[in-house]
Amino acid sequence: MKKRTCFVSNSSSCSFVCEVCGEEQSGMDLCLSDAEMAECENGHIVCCEHMRDQVNNLPIETLRSIYSSFEDNEDDEEVVDADLKSVVSDRIFDGDDGDYDVRADVCPICQFSNLTDSDYINYIEMTKGTVRSDILGEIQSKYKSYPEFMDAVKASKTK
Repeated sequence: MKKRTCFVSNSSSCSFVCEVCGEEQSGMDLCLSDAEMAECENGHIVCCEHMRDQVNNLPIETLRSIYSSFEDNEDDEEVVDADLKSVVSDRIFDGDDGDYDVRADVCPICQFSNLTDSDYINYIEMTKGTVRSDILGEIQSKYKSYPEFMDAVKASKTK
């Protein structure tokens, strides 16, 4: 069983943020399905819509593999390839853990359709051989204030 990864206070309010689009849902005793979000097996919280979109972009071989992994296929009639996208899309949130353990192959982050900010930072640090404190030191030495830094960032994006 997976634990709920959200902001919880004594009032039992909960909040989830989609790691793809930034949509936030919050409410009393809110669970992922109420927020129309799901968590993949690698811990990414994503709107269900994004996972369904990912299903629509999967090759037929992957759809067959996902379908064959569903536990209760024995009672199903033969599903033809033309129906696999809709069947898989309808059933990806089924199972013991429901919205809390969705397969990585339907997660847009796990499939590199989207990149989270933290993964972006980790990749930059890894490929440039630097760490956050080095970058912070460089920023502190180049800019006297945050507004000056932001002006430089904006200027670099207009080039």
